Amino acid sequence: MSILSWNCQGLGRPQDLTVQRVMEMRKKHFPEILFLMETMNIRNVLVDIQVWLNYDRVYTMDPIGRCGGLAVFWKKSITLEFLQADKNVIDLGVEFGNRKFFVSRIYGNPRSELRHIVWEKITRIGIQRKDNWCLIGDFNEILHNGEKLGGPRRCVSSFDDFSNMLVACGMLEHQSSGNSYTWGGRRGDLWIQCKLDRCFGNKAWFESFPVANQRFLEKEGFDHRPVLLNLFSSQETYRGSFRFDKRMLHQPLVFETIKQAWQASTSLFGHSLSERLRRCRRALSMWKRTNDTNAKEKINCIQRDIEIEHASLAPSFDRMALL
Repeated sequence: MSILSWNCQGLGRPQDLTVQRVMEMRKKHFPEILFLMETMNIRNVLVDIQVWLNYDRVYTMDPIGRCGGLAVFWKKSITLEFLQADKNVIDLGVEFGNRKFFVSRIYGNPRSELRHIVWEKITRIGIQRKDNWCLIGDFNEILHNGEKLGGPRRCVSSFDDFSNMLVACGMLEHQSSGNSYTWGGRRGDLWIQCKLDRCFGNKAWFESFPVANQRFLEKEGFDHRPVLLNLFSSQETYRGSFRFDKRMLHQPLVFETIKQAWQASTSLFGHSLSERLRRCRRALSMWKRTNDTNAKEKINCIQRDIEIEHASLAPSFDRMALL
């Protein structure tokens, strides 16, 4: 089972880059629960996206003006109980098979002077909760100056409220992979990166899910990295169904590949129509894997260059825009 959280900063129509990115992550990871923050769109649009993503359920909260908004998508294989829900904290009871646990989606207040209200709310939950529980989301806060690159250093006391909340709730951060500086942005002439998005779990959580881990995904031109929380050591990969790509029609050796598969006979029923079609499908799938008809390698190279530029201490914004 996996949970994915992303501050997507705007979610619209299928042609938008944000929706394409969500669909890409769905195809690759298909998490049981998907949290999206800063959707900046109303429920009708998010219900459409639920259909495109093939999730069974969706919970939404409309933005205020052009700011905020959130959505929770989940599969029918799990049961969610919404214990508390507002723009900063969504506290859920989760049933997955014979397992029961708690997950809280957190969005720290963007205004630093109001952030302590969110920490107090979480602390009130945590003081009474001894069952397995994790926090995931965009906390909009860091634990110390070492979790920030660029910009002026902050006063040490400014980290106390966030740190005290985690201690009071008995929270520890998950083991992670990928670039943990999940947010990057310009402040004047400065490029600043911070560890804002992450996952924490209490003692009971790690006893129930000892190999749970978080993975910070690529930014691909967005301000925030998505965070993927895997509860088990391995994650079943999504396997798409075969689709014929008309771009293959005029590619070299495609006709010969189909002809050989059609005429081959490997069983007593080798000349049946269904058997011929299966052989052609397998042959074309193998051909596609060895021939980049959709410029996949070029796309991967550009994505790697974007990631390198985003992670740089002094990125070139012109090159970033070009990529």
